[in-house]
Amino acid sequence: SDSIVLTDPESRIIWTNEAFTRMTGYSQIEAIGRTPGELLNGPDTDEGTVARIANYIRDGKRHRTEILNYTKFGEEIWVETHLVPVLEEDGSVRMVIGIERDITQAKRHAVELAEAKQAAEQADRAKSEFLANMSHEIRTPMNAIIGLCHLLYRAQPTPEQAHQLAKI
Repeated sequence: SDSIVLTDPESRIIWTNEAFTRMTGYSQIEAIGRTPGELLNGPDTDEGTVARIANYIRDGKRHRTEILNYTKFGEEIWVETHLVPVLEEDGSVRMVIGIERDITQAKRHAVELAEAKQAAEQADRAKSEFLANMSHEIRTPMNAIIGLCHLLYRAQPTPEQAHQLAKI
């Protein structure tokens, strides 16, 4: 189910599997001879990630990363890629095996969770502000009512009025 891409030392594609075609929309014939960057990088692909990939490959080191790519039809896809250089005896890169997995749904889910968390936190802040305001709005007139009751109580009310003031 994972896309597999073999590239030569100049990063030109020499072979892809069927999963690559399903994931990207590019047939093996369309891909061979081109670089993955030519096919898959787009306006929002992170140039820093592209540069890091190139540096690891040039140094003959394995590298695992996530990168935003684009399908043949212009759709954004997030790809987790694991690049494994195959080295010659002298240490130079003979080819690179790229194993890629579409993680677009996982990325979308993570964004949705973050947005839901932010909305919940905002709702909690709004609730806390509402309760603080309501507490203040209720406390202020209640203090006035209780204060006026004490004043009336000192004004020699009738026994019935005193009973009602005491209840308040």
